[in-house]
Formats: sequence, structure tokens, C-alpha cells
Amino acid sequence: RPPRGRPPARERPGPPRTRGRMLGAHETLAAIRSAAREKRELGWASRFMLAFLGGAYVSFGALLAVCLASGIAEDESMGSARLAFALLFPFGLIMVAVAGCDLWTSSMWLGVAGWHQDVPRLHVLLAWLVIWIGNLAGALTVVYLLVDLGDVLDGSSGNFLVDIAKDKTGRSFGATFARGILANWLVCVGAWMASSARDLTGRAVGMYVPIAAFVGAGGEHIVANMFFLPAAHTVDAHAVTWADMFAKNFVPSTLGNAAGGLLFVCFMYATIYRKAPRPAPPTVSSEEPKLEL
Repeated sequence: RPPRGRPPARERPGPPRTRGRMLGAHETLAAIRSAAREKRELGWASRFMLAFLGGAYVSFGALLAVCLASGIAEDESMGSARLAFALLFPFGLIMVAVAGCDLWTSSMWLGVAGWHQDVPRLHVLLAWLVIWIGNLAGALTVVYLLVDLGDVLDGSSGNFLVDIAKDKTGRSFGATFARGILANWLVCVGAWMASSARDLTGRAVGMYVPIAAFVGAGGEHIVANMFFLPAAHTVDAHAVTWADMFAKNFVPSTLGNAAGGLLFVCFMYATIYRKAPRPAPPTVSSEEPKLEL
């Protein structure tokens, strides 16, 4: 109870707080940097396992898209099949975002943590290498279990996948590089949107929309291609060779993904929001007594 003759003290407002279901831009960047610091503490074996799971989950989404879109292509137009493919594929990346796995494409945000020296820059480079290899191992495991042993992609679905692989290895280096920029530009935007969400629905929607957009537009995503091309080779070894996979797709799509994610998203956002916002100054209520001098 306040002393007699004095009005009760009012709580002065502090810095503005984020309300609703989304973090603000500065809070989102801080959350991304904090996640990089936390994952550094896991150790390399754990990082590899998270990357392995990430490659496997993306492969599940890619497999779902091929199985269902191939049936639509057989009965309907290719336009309908392409739409179905774009709408179905993002489920794998949603699993990655919600389950906290590592994906090489979205891990470009580690570059921001390295730039701010939240983690050593050598650690960032090694993490990118471990994640790339882990993603490949996860994708190849799904190919072996479901495509080779399980024979999931037979008949029309296998032919549909082989056509996709021929298209992906039939372009020039520059064309695949440019499509890689498109893909990871949108993937990293999706990762930003998912990181700003406070609930499961927001994270899922934040990832879904940009991913569906890059798939429908024909982007080249290296982790998805780690499934598509080896799976097509398993279906038809003469359709695409391992040399073609690396020289005509894996290398240019990896470089394009790095350029699209780092240059056009991560470092731009990190530069725009590099300074923390100033807290709002406390306000004095008109009902509070003023100091008389």
C-alpha cells in the first residue's frame, strides 16, 4: 500500500515487445544467430546426423511429388502434373524446418553467424562441408531403401523421374547455376519466414509458399537433386551417369544455391538489420507528480 499523500506508482513502459504470432525482423535475425551458436555445441557427429535426416526428409517429399504427379501426367496435362509437383514437394522441407534438421541450402544463414563472429568462420566452412555430405548420405539412403530395394518408382513414375533427370542434366552450366540462384533465394526467404513464426502453423506456411514457388518456376535445389538424379540412375542406369550428375548438375546447382542464399538474402538481411533498434524512451504519465525545482 503506497504512503498517504502519494499516488500509486505506475509501471513505466520498457522496450517495445513483439506481439502476435511473429517475431520482428531484429528478433528473427537474433534467433537465427542464436540457433547457429547452439548447434555449434552439438559436435560434428550430431551435425552429420541432423544433415542426414535433412537429406532423407527432402527425399521423402520429392518421392511423394514424383509418385503422385506422374499419375496426373499420365491422365491429365503436364501443366496439371507440374502444379501438383510444386504443391506436394514442399512437405519434405517443412519436416526439415519443424524437426530442426540441417539442410545445406538453408544453412547459408550460418554465414551471417560467421560474419558477426558468433561462431568461428572456419567452423562455418566445415559445417557447410559436413552438412552437404550428410544431406547426400541421407538422400542416397532413401534411394537405396525405397527405389532400389522397395521398387517404389516403377512403370510410369520411373519414366517420369527419368525425364526429370534428363532435363536437369541437359542444360548448360550457366542455366543450372541461374536456376540454383532462384531456388535458394526462395529457400532462404522461407527459412527467414519460418524462423520468425512462433507456432507450428506459422513455420509450416512460412516454408511452404516460397518452396512451392521455386519448384513451380523450375529452380535447381541441390539437396532435392541428390535424390532425383541417383534415383533416376537406379531406375535406368543409361539415362544419367554419375559423371553427368556432378559435372552438369551438382556443381552448378551447389554454386548457384550458395550465391542465391548468401548474396541475395542472408547478407542483405544481416546488413539491413545489423543494428539493434533503440528501446523506446520511458514516458511520464500526466497523473504522476512532477519534481519541483
